[in-house]
Order: sequence, then C-alpha cells, then structure tokens
Amino acid sequence: MILRKVTFALSIVFLLAACSGETPIENKELKEYFSSYLNDNESVVGFGNAKIKDILNKAQYEKVTMLDAIVGGQLETFEGMINLSGPVYYAANGPLNRDAAPEEIVLFIEVLDEANLKSHLSSEMGYDLNEAKGFSYTSDGDMAMGIRENLVIIIIKPGNYDEKAFFKKAFERVDGEASSGDVAKLLKQDDGDIVVAMNIGNFIENSGSGMEGIPEPQMKEMKKLFDGAIVNTKVKFEDGKAVIQTENIFGKKLMDKMFFEKDPTAEVISHLGGGEPAAGFSMIIDVKKMETFMEDIHPQAMNKIGGMQYVGMKLMAGANDLGEVIDGKAGVLFFVPKDGETDKSKMMNLYLGLESKGEKLIETATSTFGEMLPPDLPAYKFEDGGLSVLGNSTNASSRLVLPSVASNFGKSGINFFVNLEGLQAKDLEAMFKMKDLGPILKVAKSVSFQCNNSGGELVITAKKGQENILKQALEAAVSDISELMGGVSF
Repeated sequence: MILRKVTFALSIVFLLAACSGETPIENKELKEYFSSYLNDNESVVGFGNAKIKDILNKAQYEKVTMLDAIVGGQLETFEGMINLSGPVYYAANGPLNRDAAPEEIVLFIEVLDEANLKSHLSSEMGYDLNEAKGFSYTSDGDMAMGIRENLVIIIIKPGNYDEKAFFKKAFERVDGEASSGDVAKLLKQDDGDIVVAMNIGNFIENSGSGMEGIPEPQMKEMKKLFDGAIVNTKVKFEDGKAVIQTENIFGKKLMDKMFFEKDPTAEVISHLGGGEPAAGFSMIIDVKKMETFMEDIHPQAMNKIGGMQYVGMKLMAGANDLGEVIDGKAGVLFFVPKDGETDKSKMMNLYLGLESKGEKLIETATSTFGEMLPPDLPAYKFEDGGLSVLGNSTNASSRLVLPSVASNFGKSGINFFVNLEGLQAKDLEAMFKMKDLGPILKVAKSVSFQCNNSGGELVITAKKGQENILKQALEAAVSDISELMGGVSF
C-alpha cells in the first residue's frame, strides 16, 4: 500500500516537473530546511533527493507525442507554483514493518507562489485546506500535504494519525539547527540524478521485531558499532550508460571489520578453464572475518544464512569455522547454452578455493563415493588450493577469452559481469532461470558490478553510446507498448 502511494506521489512530482520553468532556481533554502529536518532525527532510516526535471529531460519524454500531450496539456497550470528545476528531497522514517518497509515517506518541495498553489488546490482540484497556526494542510487517503510560505511537505503514511500534529512538528523541526558531520557533507554533494542514503544506525534502532532474538549485550554493542554509519548511493543516467555508485561511510572500528579483499593479479581466473563466457561471478573474502562479523550482528546469523549445508560442511570436515574449510576465493563463468542444452552444469565452469580441511573433505568424498558418481558429471580438477569443475571438454581445454566488460573480473571483493551482445532472451533464461528479460536486451549491451570495503559500482552500458540511456529505455518501452497494441503510433 505505501509503495503504491509513494509511486503515486512521485508520479505527480514527475508530471509537475515537466511543466516547471526552464530557468534553474537555486534551492539553497530548501536544502537548509531539509538539513534541519534530518538533524538528530533518529526516525530517519533513509534520505536523499531526486532531480526530477533533469531525469525527464534526459529521457526526452517530449518526443513521445502521447506523453508530451498528457504532461504539457493537462499540467502546465502548475508552472510557476512549485520549483522542480532543482532536487526534490525525501526522508524515509521508521519504525519499520516486518518487510523492512518504512512507516512513512516525507517529501520536501519548494513553493514559488503559495497563494496561487493554494487557490488551485482548493478551487480546481477540490481539496479542503485546513488552516493551522502558521501553515495550511490537506489530505487525500494515505497522502497529506502541509504548505507554509515557500515550503511544501508531503507525507505518505497509511492508517489514521493526527495530520495537524505531524505538520506542526515537521515545520518546527525544519526551523531548527542544520545537520553537521557526514550528513552535512552528503547534502553538499551535487552529483547524481537520484541519491539514496541509508542510515544503518537508525535502521537498526527502528527495526523493532526484526531484531528479535539478539541478546541485549550484543544488541547494545551492535548499535554502538553502527552508530552514524551511512551507505550512500548515487544513480547517474549518462550518455551510453547508467552508473550506480555506493559509498560506505563507516567509522574506523566498523571499517576494520569489513571482510572483502582484493587481488590485482586476478589469480582466480587461472582456475576457471577456457571458453568465451557470457557472464561471470567472482569473490575474494576473508572467511574468518566474515564469520566473526556476522556473528557479531546475530549469534545464529551464519546458521540461518547457510542452513544445514553450512553446518554439515563443518561437521564433515571436522572444522569449527568455515574458514578452516574454504579460503574465500571462488569464481564461476557462465556460457551460452548450445541448441537444445538444458543441463545447467554444462553451461558453467567454477572454482572454489580450499583450506587443508576442505581439501581433505574432497579427497575423502571422491575416494569414497567416486564410483557412485554419474558418468556424465562435469570434469573436475582437484589440485593444491582448490577444486575446479569444468562444464565440458571444450571449456576445459580451450583458451579463456573474457569480454571487455570483464576487465576487472576477479580483482575485487565481489565482481560480476554479463555480456549481452549476441544473446537472446532464451539464453538468459537458460543460464539464470530468469524470464521476461527481453526489454533489457533491447537497450543494454553489458552489465558489470564490483564491490569492496569502501563501496561498489554497477554499470549498465547501453547499445547506443551517444544517447542517454533513459532516452533509449523510453524508446524501447514505447516500442513494446506499440507492438502490444497492434502497431499504434505514440
């Protein structure tokens, strides 16, 4: 329900943005209001902004006749009432429900003409405006709006609550002192079409039943560890690609517990056989640090994540920790299936790095059950330091040729790539058991992801390098809709 209301509110924002003026207006005052709202606000689990007008311009929506007619024809009356040339700020507030969704979303928008806006809302849109001391407010279902001079605050929140009391408190908060420290630094940054910052400390504080089962002393230490920790994500829509960058803003104690490692030599590649893969995944982690970190968060975290396989592997290997079984290096390459091929094991090469107890476990298993293994089992190679399983003889003996999108493969804590050139939807479905990926193939030619202790980056590269990826995505969507409607032109 709340997701639908958020989508509805943002849809209004997008439509209003299309009708706003062309001249950029400085939003310093709006940013200061928002900074004050965030200051020492322990209810805020996430915050950020979206540059709606920039996003619409990059998509070139006006070139879609029907979309341009709807936006331009029906909503141009909002021009001059609300400033959407700059960013729209938002905050996601706890407590969180069992699905980890926030209780409320709050939007902050600058008003250019309060009198005109209020008149239009009441006379043209039929809203009943309630007057309170210093502000006006109205509501419609799960959405309520408060207006005060040059500021609109919109809240999306299900259920019954005192709207007047909410807006009174919100306007009082925006008049307070501005944020400082890392939050203030993030608000000064101006790059990114969409920015999403997650306050992990506040997320934990507002999780409620999601933290059940954690002993009180451990919960206290965890709150202290994550206090002030923020994961900041920026989404950038550029010519020829979309880039999603994350930055971990952690204290020294928390950063020291991070377990991703790196290998400039990409040694894991040497264990993955040959062939021309379409996709790949690699991992380099400190297993012992990872286990310790997870157990610091929850005493049964590893058991819950790994299930019986995790417990069984340790028991069979006679190990107390997973770090005595595997060394944290692993990789898998996926190959385009041959015509008629359905056996997924024939579509991949994989490698798992082993410690001494892991090697002993494999040796015991192969000597004990070797004769019982099916004859069509993929070829495997057991050598000092790891186990390689090769999907077929071709991939075992040929030279490995990685696509250009895999230039960093095997070097970071986590690496992932997909080369979409030449692939069909049925290929992706066979490799990853994922359907309805045809639209992605119309726009993107590759996807890559890398992650380390300080953050990560996801890059979606478009087929046309000189056009914004949003424009290409919109054109593909319109084309699909046109086909569904028998070739109707939009």
